[in-house]
Amino acid sequence: MDRLFSSRRTLPLPSRPQNDRLSSHRIGRRTGVISGVLFAALISCAAMPQALARWATLEDAEYEVEFDHQEVVIRPDAGSTTWVENQSRILKEGARHSVGLRRLYYTPATTTIKILSAKSILDGKEYPVKLSQIEDKPLASRDKAFDETRQIMIAFPKTEIGARIYLKYSVVEKPAIKNLYRASFGAGDLAPERNSTLKITSARPLYFQVNDPDKLLNFTEVQKEGTHEVKISLAKTPVYRKVVEEDYAQVNPERMSWIEISTLKDWAELADVAEYEKILTAPLPPLYEEIRKKAEKLGTPVEKINAVTAELASMITYVGDWRTIRGGYFPRALAEVAETRHADCKDFAAGTVAILRKLGFRAHLALVRRGYALPFETPSDLPGGFNHAIVRAFALEDKADYWVDPTNFASYAQGIFPDIENRRSLVLTEPTATLERIPANTSRTGQSWINRRVRVVPNSPGFDRFTDRFQVTTDLKIAGTQALRFTGATLKGSQSALNRQIMKAYSDFERSRDWKLVTPDLADRTVREVDFRMEHTEDSALRTSAGAAFRLYGHMLYPITAVEPETRIADLYLGTPELVSRETLLEGLEKIGSAPLDCKVETPWFEAARRVTDSPEGIKITDLLAIKATRIPNAELKTSAFAKQKRELMTCFEGTSLVYQAKRKPYRGLASEKR
Repeated sequence: MDRLFSSRRTLPLPSRPQNDRLSSHRIGRRTGVISGVLFAALISCAAMPQALARWATLEDAEYEVEFDHQEVVIRPDAGSTTWVENQSRILKEGARHSVGLRRLYYTPATTTIKILSAKSILDGKEYPVKLSQIEDKPLASRDKAFDETRQIMIAFPKTEIGARIYLKYSVVEKPAIKNLYRASFGAGDLAPERNSTLKITSARPLYFQVNDPDKLLNFTEVQKEGTHEVKISLAKTPVYRKVVEEDYAQVNPERMSWIEISTLKDWAELADVAEYEKILTAPLPPLYEEIRKKAEKLGTPVEKINAVTAELASMITYVGDWRTIRGGYFPRALAEVAETRHADCKDFAAGTVAILRKLGFRAHLALVRRGYALPFETPSDLPGGFNHAIVRAFALEDKADYWVDPTNFASYAQGIFPDIENRRSLVLTEPTATLERIPANTSRTGQSWINRRVRVVPNSPGFDRFTDRFQVTTDLKIAGTQALRFTGATLKGSQSALNRQIMKAYSDFERSRDWKLVTPDLADRTVREVDFRMEHTEDSALRTSAGAAFRLYGHMLYPITAVEPETRIADLYLGTPELVSRETLLEGLEKIGSAPLDCKVETPWFEAARRVTDSPEGIKITDLLAIKATRIPNAELKTSAFAKQKRELMTCFEGTSLVYQAKRKPYRGLASEKR
């Protein structure tokens, strides 16, 4: 992921372990870095499996922020100078490292940091940080084409539990995007905060959005001639708004307190389309021309697009996080990328656009916030946090349109990658960029068909229903987004590792042996429907008082059955939409007992159905499982309807077994009974 058009958000240093690159002048709980570096930090965490839901208390905290004061002066060009002064108290062992060893990352060509004061305070005595305990050194560059990135590392003395860590420093930055300064203030989502303030004085007009449901923040603004001043502070203390012990959590920002500030009013001001077009309209270098010629020979638009992205991926190495100001927000020249054979997302997207245009497509660069957890989007028009460049393409011959992400190992023009679906995208069309929405994936865009034939193999002569083994033959067909994980698998790993992955995913692996597996050629980067055949023996028959039993296969909807909605705080993250159709035939068997096993649960977010029928061949079990949406809103989890749906799902698919016996031959009658 790259740092393209990052929302420049700030966060107090004590609020986060400092071995990441979220360094320097944070103002609030959101993300951001010196010079807007590190887009990866802008992605919300998808799921953090824990136990019971609740808001964190002081007892949970590894450290607390005693004060964090920041003052920002924004110049007419949107460059800034920031003064930061903060102090944290270590409460738990883990904070001795995360707070006691501070790392600040910066690009010297665009940013200057000056440490003004650093010390530890223990039992009322101050221990200043010695100059020998502060290192400012370059990081090892992954490629000679990168600008230098430096790290300031501060090792505080006496970092014992109870110690206070004090740091004061200044940061001077050039604007990462023309006329754009963007920040976000929030409090207490990583550690308790007792006294946090922010003052921004800007030579440019400031635009802002306030979300404060619990009235935790004070916000004032004053406009004077030539300046716009904003002050933010905590209205209540301490503030600690962190969700803990919650499975599959994605907290809706509407439940948190935050203020977003920008020197640009809306999206239209964000992108300089003309600058991009200068790069995209350059002549194709020889490498790109060869790719164009190969793609030109193919038939459909999808085949052509996939050929272009697959060739680029095979010939050019991805190297992300471009560090110059211009390199962070604009692609490099096509010829330079072709010569160096390395690229970030902007370079891959620009190369794809340039080649597709020569193939007759209408194509544009587009910006998006990439990540598997679907981002929450506010109605604000303030420029947002894009972290990735993709391609918006239109085929003239069939009038179809495509959202293409060439910064991937796999080529998938016929669909949409799960980490960019259903989110806003800024398409860099001339003369003005337009804001569009990428379509959402559905359960139909990622499907798996599983057909199993199960034959009982007794361990001893005769029919011993307590020691049965199962001989299982499985045919798998996997398509769409579900096929992404297998695309080009043997280019990335061994056939043996792939076989083990398939066996673990589609069998009771620990109870199985005697494997035979037939796989297709998976050395292709283009996503295609894939077919597998697997044979194995399972020692998985259950012993019951009524005879041997076959344990029915479960479901992949574990977040739903694991959630405790009564105390739930966050929304429930389900994952990528998918559909699983599964049919199991128990050959030569019939069911014992009359308890119904059929069921169906259908909701806007998921679907589950099971049908058990007798057939001349044996017992047929037909299952359908679907994830329809990425997450379930918290309000829906509290409803009686969801409680009922959860119970029905658990009853249907959890802990269910089928007691069986050998299928009896039909009674034909005696010859003497014939009339």
